Amino acid sequence: MYHNRKLLYSDSGKGHSSIKLGWISAAIGLLGAGITIYSRYTTWRLQQEFYFLWYDVPSLPSIIVPLAISILTIILAAIAAITISKHEMHIYDNKIEGYGNTFWGLWAHKFVLEYDDVISVKKRKWGLSIRSKMGRYSIFIHDPATCTDIIQNYLKEPK
Repeated sequence: MYHNRKLLYSDSGKGHSSIKLGWISAAIGLLGAGITIYSRYTTWRLQQEFYFLWYDVPSLPSIIVPLAISILTIILAAIAAITISKHEMHIYDNKIEGYGNTFWGLWAHKFVLEYDDVISVKKRKWGLSIRSKMGRYSIFIHDPATCTDIIQNYLKEPK
């Protein structure tokens, strides 16, 4: 049924600016964790050298929390970069299909929406937010204004 339909517009999230922003925030998180680990280790070494100034013998520094935070930061930034680069959207004259995140989803999910199923489309700085009868989808794309205009025109047309 859909084989001979006309493709109106396509866009994807490959090379999206949000990917760079994620890696920059991961680098800042790693820098902060590194400074924290270094600070705790330096304090511990100072306590070991001047042990007589403390009431008890200092134990090893607690570096588990900053280390866990830095590992979690790297993992989340990598997942976000992979997911955003897989986002894509194809607008046909009878439907919208592609890959995007659901409301609480971490991975990109495939969606196929007829225009009758779409409730609203909102342009965001990073892409589109589509609310439909099937759920909500967030799609990171480069040109959300064009996609929003095309979809709005098809939503307003009487069938």
